[in-house]
Amino acid sequence: MKEQRRGGRVAPLIVAATLVAGTIGSSLGAPALAQAPMADAPTYAVGDEWRFSFGPAKVSAIEGSQSVMEFPASQRCPGCRYFFDGQRTLSKVVGKDGNEVNDPLVGLKFLDFPLSVGKEWRQTTSFLNEQTNQRIPLTHTFRVLAHEEVKTKAGTLKAFEMSHSRDWQTSAGNLQARRDWGTAMYWYSPEAKAIVKRQVISTGAVRVFGTEYELESYSLK
Repeated sequence: MKEQRRGGRVAPLIVAATLVAGTIGSSLGAPALAQAPMADAPTYAVGDEWRFSFGPAKVSAIEGSQSVMEFPASQRCPGCRYFFDGQRTLSKVVGKDGNEVNDPLVGLKFLDFPLSVGKEWRQTTSFLNEQTNQRIPLTHTFRVLAHEEVKTKAGTLKAFEMSHSRDWQTSAGNLQARRDWGTAMYWYSPEAKAIVKRQVISTGAVRVFGTEYELESYSLK
């Protein structure tokens, strides 16, 4: 696999990060105004590969509007195929036996394209407490906080900084209380077409809120 750090044939997907607004005023000598950075949903090709601190990932197939990814080093679901829709939302997981696997991340919208600073979206899912067999409704809140440079082992990349927090709203009498169920930061790079870094801020009421990771290298067709 030929890896690349930046540039090469990687087509940036930031729509307006480096564009200048063409106006009548600018043609008359007035300074042009740079548009706010925005990123549309990425497209993928078979053979696109990334290496993260947790292991490699690759696009193994394109089926209609969905891209199929594999994580060869996965111990949680060896040999599984992960299907993502055009918004990079996980739609299903298929095991090596061909049967669908129940994965709690199916349907969870980590990204909502087009991305722009200030955008926010929420989604409610249920978390199964295996010890009590109780399902707890969690509200996920995603916010795009900034467009900045982020340092990774794959190099310094332009990325959208995002926060992801989970809350469980419970009632106590007439009072409503929110209980923290984890907060993390993500950096999505249109250039690498991936979330290139994750940092856990708080685990909240759970012992573990996923792992921290960063991009080490990537190669796009």
